[in-house]
Amino acid sequence: MTTDNLYSLSSTPTLMLRQVASRESLYQAWRKVRVNRGGAGVDAVSLREFG
Repeated sequence: MTTDNLYSLSSTPTLMLRQVASRESLYQAWRKVRVNRGGAGVDAVSLREFG
């Protein structure tokens, strides 16, 4: 993410949500979960604990 993108994120809550929940962002997050085998991340909550 570039600095320009960071500034555009704050323009509207709807735009921010669209960028966070974009297909690419969700896929990247899923890949991290898969690599971590569902173990706890920085929030210390595992997939099992999450639900």
